[in-house]
Amino acid sequence: MRVTIRPGTDADSAAVAELASLGERTLRKTYVPRKEAARRASEAGAGMARLVAVAGDRIVGALEHRREEGRIHFRRLAVHPDWRRKGVARRLVEHLAAIGERQGARALSLYTVKETGNVPVFQRLGFEAVRESEAGYLRSDRFARLTDVYMERPIRRA
Repeated sequence: MRVTIRPGTDADSAAVAELASLGERTLRKTYVPRKEAARRASEAGAGMARLVAVAGDRIVGALEHRREEGRIHFRRLAVHPDWRRKGVARRLVEHLAAIGERQGARALSLYTVKETGNVPVFQRLGFEAVRESEAGYLRSDRFARLTDVYMERPIRRA
């Protein structure tokens, strides 16, 4: 089935929330945000635009993004478990890169937690780790220390 990428709308909110919940279940096996961090993350999402990946009439992927300091920063990349490893995340990221190119941004950026195993996933999408720091805003029953990784991917100009 063909996957298309489009801007998210208010009508997508319930489907995106369900998708985010599925993604968070996987992450919660590794970490849980501390109470203050959850509140700050919610505030940080204010004003972000959304992209959704749609297959038929079903939302199978999503991310939130905004322009920050000459780059397009995104968060909450989520792909439905049935659609993982089928190019949905890549399609979302490439679409976002095209938006960034049109806006004259120099890079895409994101933060991820190293212990989730997502750093190599983003490296396959062209991102490089720029810096690491202790993720003190998270707690884990599996790891004594969690690592926040800031990653960027240059936007190629045509």
